[in-house]
Amino acid sequence: MQDYAELFNDSYERVMQNADEFYGFFYQVFLAKDPQIKQRFAHVDLVRQISMLKNSLAYLLVCQSSEAAQRELIRLAKQHHDEYLVEVFMYDIWLDTLVEVVEEFDSKYYPEVGEAWRRTLSPAVRLMKASMQ
Repeated sequence: MQDYAELFNDSYERVMQNADEFYGFFYQVFLAKDPQIKQRFAHVDLVRQISMLKNSLAYLLVCQSSEAAQRELIRLAKQHHDEYLVEVFMYDIWLDTLVEVVEEFDSKYYPEVGEAWRRTLSPAVRLMKASMQ
């Protein structure tokens, strides 16, 4: 069995081959998950939001090894809370949706791949949630 980091990296490379479609579909699914989420993002420029997600994913990936990335994630979480009224529970939906969309876009997806995404991104998601409490 591959380790989770390798599973994640291989899957990430596969889904990024169709990055624009991946991120667009992610927001389509994410916004449909909860009426509060849809309401919070109703007036957000989704093209800009997709661009920001692409950039912030890099911070999520290096969060465990970089204090600068951790500070940026805390800043982003506070900005999301203050400007968009994002609530803590929405981050769990965000991660669930991301894994769901990975399953759609990764031609070699199986349950351990989804677990690899969760294990890779969960520390950053926990940090962002904690910074809002």
